[in-house]
Amino acid sequence: MFRPSRTALAATALSLAASVFAMPVAAYAADTTTNLSATQMAAALKTVATTSTAAAAGGWQTTIGLTGFLSLTGSSVVDTQHKTAVTRVRFEDELMIAYVAGGRGAYLNLGEPDQRAAVQMMGRPEVKFVFAADPTLNFDTLMKENGPGSVLADSSHAGTKTVHDDGSADYRFTGSSGEMYTFRVATSGSLTRAHVAADGLAMTQSFVYGPQTVTLPAAAITISAATLNRGVAYLHMSDAVRAVAKGGAEVVRGKAHGRRVKVSSLRKIIKHDAKVFNTKLQVKLVKVKNIRRGVKVYAKNPWTHKTVSYTVKAFGRKVVVRKTKAAAAGLAAVQAAGTAHHLPADLPAGWLDGLFAAAVAGK
Repeated sequence: MFRPSRTALAATALSLAASVFAMPVAAYAADTTTNLSATQMAAALKTVATTSTAAAAGGWQTTIGLTGFLSLTGSSVVDTQHKTAVTRVRFEDELMIAYVAGGRGAYLNLGEPDQRAAVQMMGRPEVKFVFAADPTLNFDTLMKENGPGSVLADSSHAGTKTVHDDGSADYRFTGSSGEMYTFRVATSGSLTRAHVAADGLAMTQSFVYGPQTVTLPAAAITISAATLNRGVAYLHMSDAVRAVAKGGAEVVRGKAHGRRVKVSSLRKIIKHDAKVFNTKLQVKLVKVKNIRRGVKVYAKNPWTHKTVSYTVKAFGRKVVVRKTKAAAAGLAAVQAAGTAHHLPADLPAGWLDGLFAAAVAGK
């Protein structure tokens, strides 16, 4: 299930762009190199961080890259005037696009198979982004924690400062784990490039300062996190109803301890467990109503109008669970039409049973 949080989305949007990355450094004709102690290096780069943070106040963009036994490319654009930012990262065959909007929330492109299947089922194939509203998202704090100045946070190491004939300078030192850092600083005093190399990986990041423009995804191609979560839940409606019916029946059997099962107890237990299950799922999906000898556990998809239902009945010491014929026929019709959706490969078939067990255990 997809349940984005402010922390997850905000971190996804900019944390990748806040790492320190490697870039080859060109040779200059008239370089002057000075040794710096750990204290001197920390003081010098603290000044660079302050200058870079001030330069970034008007907007900035960065490009990132990872080479070696892993490959990653990406970029971030930060529009400080409108308090919006976007990060795009491609890792192998996957593309992640994340937007943040201060005081509003975050957008993330649909990346999971069940998310894409859900919007298709809902009749909204044009949707490309999910929006998680968060009025408390503090854009300024996010920029401070992930901006150019944050790259220079851990710099208390002895090293060298090399001044080039164009006025730019490189600060170099070896980190505590043996990684090699180089920071390129422009004549303005702002950080323009950073690199770190270690263990067969080279990571690269460059910065450009100045006003930027970030256009947020249009409403027509956006869906709210709550609506998408509901759609994904109904995509797996059959599994949900089965999990509540069969899981609830197991609870009833266990509480009966081999004695005669009371219909009133069966109804009370399954209704309560369905309520707990829906709460955990964050969707009022599964419904329960009384029938002769027990209950009917069911759900109706508001988009496809298909219904899935099970009966759970008490017969002496036995609890019998049956899928209704109408539900079975409805599912067969969906499959025949080629519109049935199945659990994606990365989502175990028993995931809803596990959720039910967790819900009952924690009630």
